[in-house]
Amino acid sequence: MSCTNIRQDDIGRIFAIDADFDLSGNTELRVVFTKPDGTIVEKLKADGVTAPGVDLTICVDGVDQTFLANEYFQYSSEAGLLDLTGSWTIHGEYVDATPKDLSGDVSRFTVLPRE
Repeated sequence: MSCTNIRQDDIGRIFAIDADFDLSGNTELRVVFTKPDGTIVEKLKADGVTAPGVDLTICVDGVDQTFLANEYFQYSSEAGLLDLTGSWTIHGEYVDATPKDLSGDVSRFTVLPRE
């Protein structure tokens, strides 16, 4: 998912998830994490999930990738979220008033132990 290691109990780790479509008409945005033990954690706009209106270039799997404005979800981890080491999944979900409720592609990432 990124070029930097994600560590257990990281706070402020920014997750960016490409949507490949315009998120600006949303009524709700969700980022869904699945922990290694199968626990599902949903984060909403009220929790800080956004669809920033600016382009973002980040390193993904060793390659710089540009996410277009309003076409990616962004969320910053808080205390207690990244509490387990191992293989995690993440995806974004978009809801609007038309009504649409769309789920994005699932990405995998690994949370490493603190050293």
